[in-house]
Amino acid sequence: MLFSIFVDHKGDFQWASIAAIVSFIGFITTLASTVWINKKTIRASVQSKTNIEWINQIRRLSAELIYNYELVRSSATFSFGTKIKIVFIESEIEKEDNKMWTSGIVNIYPQEQKKALIKSKRSYDEKYNENIGAASLATNQLLLYFIDDDKHSNLIDLIAKLRASVVKIADFSRERIETGQPTTYYEDMLEKQSKYAKELDDLINEFRNEVALYLKIEWENVKSGK
Repeated sequence: MLFSIFVDHKGDFQWASIAAIVSFIGFITTLASTVWINKKTIRASVQSKTNIEWINQIRRLSAELIYNYELVRSSATFSFGTKIKIVFIESEIEKEDNKMWTSGIVNIYPQEQKKALIKSKRSYDEKYNENIGAASLATNQLLLYFIDDDKHSNLIDLIAKLRASVVKIADFSRERIETGQPTTYYEDMLEKQSKYAKELDDLINEFRNEVALYLKIEWENVKSGK
């Protein structure tokens, strides 16, 4: 029965019918192939867009973290240096108080200096707290992206080290500074603070380089369609 549609009543092949069927089969095959390719292209496009958005988010949050940790380092350094100056001024005030009792002359300049320094320190401390809060927010947001312990292990480890370094600086900044000590005592305190600030600075640079490498690899993956 199927064979009869290819021959006429004289028993001759109907080549036009065969050609039409072949053409129809080709059309169906092409259509199916086009649909499959289009779906694959759309999926690849969506995945590529998602990966680019991922990269941009990591870049933005990393820049925020680096920026705020740099401000943490500088504000902590200025705050501690001002704290040392306040202690020096307190020693001067004590000397002036002793002079006042013996000479009756009052020198209010050291008191005014102390007030100005306390105001400056308060400003540095406020900036420090603001930057710590911003850095903490960026850190937590980044860790929500870095969930692969193997792939992101270096970045996760560096973030933990950055946090630990800031804790060291915070703990040291709360240490009591004694008045009336030799100059070397204060120099040693400033040197310790400088050491902690340098450690944080080195970690910031290491984190910056690690993120740059990570983003470069991710961007190459996007370009290659991975």
